[in-house]
Amino acid sequence: MSKHDSADPLVRIAEVRFSDVEQYAQVGGGWNLDYVQLEPGKLDARSKIYYGRNASIKHVTYNRKIHQRGEAPGEMVSFGILDDPLVHRAYNAPLMRGSVLRFNTPSGMDVVAESGFTGFPVTFTESFLLEVADQIGVSVSPNDLAGEPRLYKCSPQEFALLRHDLHNIFNEAENHSKLLHSSNGIDDVEFVIAAKLLSIITKPRRHNFIKPDTSTR
Repeated sequence: MSKHDSADPLVRIAEVRFSDVEQYAQVGGGWNLDYVQLEPGKLDARSKIYYGRNASIKHVTYNRKIHQRGEAPGEMVSFGILDDPLVHRAYNAPLMRGSVLRFNTPSGMDVVAESGFTGFPVTFTESFLLEVADQIGVSVSPNDLAGEPRLYKCSPQEFALLRHDLHNIFNEAENHSKLLHSSNGIDDVEFVIAAKLLSIITKPRRHNFIKPDTSTR
């Protein structure tokens, strides 16, 4: 395991690297996680974690196939965005680039990530998402953000912009950008990502209900 922190008073970035999947699951950024490595070989699991004012955002990579299960922190809304071209499995359904996964209780997260997985687990406070929804004029309620997981399809343009903003927030934090040295600047950066996600999940005919199988339940 290796770990590095860089911080200012408002934003913190943690970097972790593990060769033990159970130890890695313990560094969940507030998540309750249970990971199982599904193929032999030495694990190289890496994660950068952004801790902001309204969000925690992780950029994770695995070199081995892993079954990821877990529950998001309370009063939070969590999403998964792929950053690789591979086809993975979520709740026993295909998960591929160009889609956004929302996973909240009661089923929690259930993803089988192939070796070479790279992705962004993104978690916002529910209150912040509702505030952003009100400001951008989309209709969303707490009930819309809860319930069973859903998979949302994006246009290539939407997905490219979302990935760009997610990578950029780490670049801004690691370069000690002045933008992230004020509450307003941090809120603005997190607002942009939240607004893009809300726009994707509130568009009609762009999502599919995922029914967890018996083992997941």
